[in-house]
Amino acid sequence: MVCVQPNDGKSIVAITGASGFIGSWVVKKMLDAGYHVRAVVRNTEDDAKTAHLKKMAEGGSEDRLTFFSGGLYGL
Repeated sequence: MVCVQPNDGKSIVAITGASGFIGSWVVKKMLDAGYHVRAVVRNTEDDAKTAHLKKMAEGGSEDRLTFFSGGLYGL
């Protein structure tokens, strides 16, 4: 179990691979703790890959979730 410290709502975290299984849960934990999340996904226009993240943010966290296109290809 990962312990995430509650946040005052001002800190920003970037999560690469946010649409994947582990990344999705990290996004959820960070949103629940009050962080602003910059979710890095391969294609921000692919609703099949981002819909579950948007659903996690429903109920008050929508303004703290922003998507960015990118990846760590070839590393």
